[in-house]
Amino acid sequence: MDKKYTLSEIVHSRTKEKVEIDNLDIWVRLIIRPVSFLLTYFILKIKMTANQASFVSMMISFIGLACVVFNHDHGLLVAIVIFNFWIIFDAVDGNIARVTKTLSYQGTYVDAISGYLYLVILYVSLGLGVYYQTSDIKYLVLGFITSIMTIFPRLVLQKKRVHVWQ
Repeated sequence: MDKKYTLSEIVHSRTKEKVEIDNLDIWVRLIIRPVSFLLTYFILKIKMTANQASFVSMMISFIGLACVVFNHDHGLLVAIVIFNFWIIFDAVDGNIARVTKTLSYQGTYVDAISGYLYLVILYVSLGLGVYYQTSDIKYLVLGFITSIMTIFPRLVLQKKRVHVWQ
């Protein structure tokens, strides 16, 4: 990665499909994606790889999830800010892979695991956070059920994609 990438190259590395997906969500289109381009530009200067960015993204999500569970004082507000930073960093790894042409099955897998892990833990964390405040077990159970119900369709879709690839 000794090449110097321009902001324009980063922005234009997205596929048409990626642009269409980004356009479905106004927050992603107007805030997350533009900030991710800027962050990618600076991260490429320190020679971080896409997989390293995925790892950083996972660490950011764990910090946010911990804020949800232990949401004393302003923990939930801090978690919301951290989750948005996670979303930005989650876009950075793909930006890096596309612009440096280092897309790989392993990188796609690491990115998917990062997102799935976040989704699984998010609802469990919310359930735990409310449980710690109320001592009502139903919130903990609801967090676990929601987690399973959120991840199940994604796993089915992933299985379908793997089957189609073979």
